[in-house]
Amino acid sequence: MKTQHVTFAGMLLALLFSGGLASAQQEGRVSRIGWLFVGSWGYEDLPIEKWARPGAAFRAGLQAAGYVAGKNFVLERRHTNGDVSRLAVEAEALVASGVDVIVTAGSPPTVAALQATRHIPIVFFGVSYPVEKGMVASLAKPGGNVTGMTVMDAIPKQWQLLREVAPTVRRAGRLENAANRPADERYATYRSSVIENVNVDAAAVGIEPIRMGVFGFNDIEPLLAELSRRGEAGVIVINDPLLVSPDLRFSILEMAIRHRLPTSCARDRAWAQSGCLVTYAEDWDATLRSLAGQVARVLSGTRPADIPVEQAAGQQLIVNARTAKALGLTIAPALLARADEVIE
Repeated sequence: MKTQHVTFAGMLLALLFSGGLASAQQEGRVSRIGWLFVGSWGYEDLPIEKWARPGAAFRAGLQAAGYVAGKNFVLERRHTNGDVSRLAVEAEALVASGVDVIVTAGSPPTVAALQATRHIPIVFFGVSYPVEKGMVASLAKPGGNVTGMTVMDAIPKQWQLLREVAPTVRRAGRLENAANRPADERYATYRSSVIENVNVDAAAVGIEPIRMGVFGFNDIEPLLAELSRRGEAGVIVINDPLLVSPDLRFSILEMAIRHRLPTSCARDRAWAQSGCLVTYAEDWDATLRSLAGQVARVLSGTRPADIPVEQAAGQQLIVNARTAKALGLTIAPALLARADEVIE
């Protein structure tokens, strides 16, 4: 009998640690996940069941943790069609809807969510320097109601890669969201330091940085045309939520090629496939699977304050040889050898 008692206790502990008991307690309950992002002009809002890569990785990660869309969780997405000024309204709408957790894509949505609630858990991704921006107390112990997946600062690498892939480039436009505004003094200090670092990093490889802020689709081509007229120019595309739309992605890269501008993108593989000359960014499939794991932990009752912020990993360097040919560029063998993938 004693052996049986110990065995039963062991089984109970195993069930607790595996989350089985928590799952049993949650059986029949439908969790509500909010998703806040900027979106962009022409964005197509699909239900999670139809998400393609890399969003499908988030769905798969949730399913691996026992959460199936339409069965025991529903997703409510709010976006602003590229208008960052609307984020506060959409964040408040998510809070009012009674979601159990809010997923935020990028820094502006995360700031908006934090301003809307200090009680509902927030899990972010696509955010660099969350400590410096005042979102968390530390990576190991976030504190408060927020945790998530932080990304590297890829901008210094973009200048270097642009110089390698197009040695004649002397100036480069840094395409970014003009509507981004610091939310508080700490964030403003961080933004000032970023601008200063950008100038230093670009100068280190002999490139003059030119800020090209856009509010929407119609702002892009005039800026690219003017940059092209100045000659010996290229374009840096940073990881900004405004630029996620496939329509916008194709348009930016098509216009850049038409204006003979080499591109270096801190974006995912889709940008490489769409024509970006060189891309360097996190593996977003892996990042969103990890994000799903954090969301599942929150839904099972773990406080965000107790979930360390994770560093997204698996950076991929991809060179598009087709675009190089269209621009009349010859890629250095050393760069091709380092690339994780070359698109022929």
